[in-house]
Amino acid sequence: MNPKGQREFDNLVQAAHNNIPILVEAESPMEGLDELLKLADFVVCSAKFPLAWTQAPSIPSALVSMLIRLPNVKFVIVTLGEDGCLMLERSTNEYVSVEERNLERLLELLYKEKDDSLAIPTCISSVVRKFRSDGIGTVCGRFLIGTAEKIPDSELIDTTGAGDAFIGAIMYGRCSL
Repeated sequence: MNPKGQREFDNLVQAAHNNIPILVEAESPMEGLDELLKLADFVVCSAKFPLAWTQAPSIPSALVSMLIRLPNVKFVIVTLGEDGCLMLERSTNEYVSVEERNLERLLELLYKEKDDSLAIPTCISSVVRKFRSDGIGTVCGRFLIGTAEKIPDSELIDTTGAGDAFIGAIMYGRCSL
């Protein structure tokens, strides 16, 4: 790691030590990313990252794997461009039903609840429960599907910065809780 990178990493370690929330944006595996992810409270990533980083067979399985491998992470969001996003949020609720639910099957059921006629963004949430991903493990949490606003092509000028604006909105939401 170069000196500037080491200073930035040391600052993140200090922030974590002081309980300052850390969000890591992960687009593709790279040197030093594993260390950053271990410090993260929140992860936002591209659709390809969870599969590449975990070697899991599907995005839902990869999200379970990420929460298992990263015990400090409160949620992982996968951005899907015009298709919105997927999120797995960890729960520390001790009173969750002991019934486990296969995440892939649940995702199918949640997508059936999506109303494609709506142009505004919506959120579809599962209840908090234990989710199982075969061969990976089990995590307690809830799964959410966020739809994207439908904007006609004639109104789009440039999508540059859309991901940064999305992450900014997430952090604004977290700070306003």
